[in-house]
Amino acid sequence: MFVSFILAKVQAYFRYRETVRELSLLSDRELTDLGIGRFQIDSVARQSAASMLLVDEPTSSTTL
Repeated sequence: MFVSFILAKVQAYFRYRETVRELSLLSDRELTDLGIGRFQIDSVARQSAASMLLVDEPTSSTTL
């Protein structure tokens, strides 16, 4: 149980870093097309990582 929690946190962190990296590579024009400002990259990446944790949470709680 504890190991799966830590693993989920590590996976979420890697998803966060990957999202930041990919969005940072886009031009301002491409980000605008997506409806994202450059200053929003961090919050979008955090939301992406958090959504990954929320998706995994119900399956782990049903195993109790």
